[in-house]
Amino acid sequence: MAAEKKGMLRVEAALDEEQKYRIIADFTYDWEYWMAPDGRLLYVSPSCRRISGYSPREFMEMPGLLEKIIYPDDRDAAVRTIRKISREEGVINLEYRIVRPDGQIRWVHHISQPVSADDGSALGRRASNRDITERKRIEEALRESEAKLHAQNLVLEQKNIAMKEILGQIEFEKKEINQNVSSNIEKVIMPVLSELKKMVSGEPASRCVDIVENGLRNITSSFGGTLASAQLKLTTKEIKICNLIKNGFTNKEIAETLSISLRTAEAHRNHIRKKIGITNSGMNLATYLVSLDQK
Repeated sequence: MAAEKKGMLRVEAALDEEQKYRIIADFTYDWEYWMAPDGRLLYVSPSCRRISGYSPREFMEMPGLLEKIIYPDDRDAAVRTIRKISREEGVINLEYRIVRPDGQIRWVHHISQPVSADDGSALGRRASNRDITERKRIEEALRESEAKLHAQNLVLEQKNIAMKEILGQIEFEKKEINQNVSSNIEKVIMPVLSELKKMVSGEPASRCVDIVENGLRNITSSFGGTLASAQLKLTTKEIKICNLIKNGFTNKEIAETLSISLRTAEAHRNHIRKKIGITNSGMNLATYLVSLDQK
């Protein structure tokens, strides 16, 4: 450590102030330059080659090269801004593109400010150009992604609107179909059933006609739809038994009508009560089913 410290002291002693500042300037990563009040370049850092493709000597020996390499579409606005603010001794802060000798286009962030001597006399401007090409590429990619996302959102919104219109049309047509079915049942089928009831004699046959009539009426009520809902998970046979129970059939009558055993009819009734959720309540199943028809 002591040897290293002595070595550093010898290096510092060998360098005068001008050399120290030149090392700092020459090894800066950004492209730095100092422009005299008359427009001549008094210093250009070597990093200019990495960014612009031109050497410091080319910039210093070719007046106007700084403006010439600005991308044509950006040149007028950039040069006008730089010249205007330079005359006003203000700080210049802007972004523009440059064209390298190999045709590559680079984005630079330019910032410069006036410099002056200890007595206040103008010494020109100190400028720094930073390569922001990669940042611009990311920003452009982000803008494209946002534009694409916006376009996709518009498509989704249009699809949603179209879907709502389709669903609305389907709902309208369903109502229209239901109205037609109800109208046909009421105007066509019910009068026929009324005549059939007059012709049928005997209790079993008459009750069967009543069941058919009530079943048709259930089509236009909430009863059938409620029993067939996915939440209750009633089977087709259980829905049929519910209709019989609602019409006052006993377990024995249900067994005879469906050709099943009495025990099976009782089991079906218990399963129905469990699925409907009135297992532990004192509500009569027939009463509950009648109430569904009134909703």
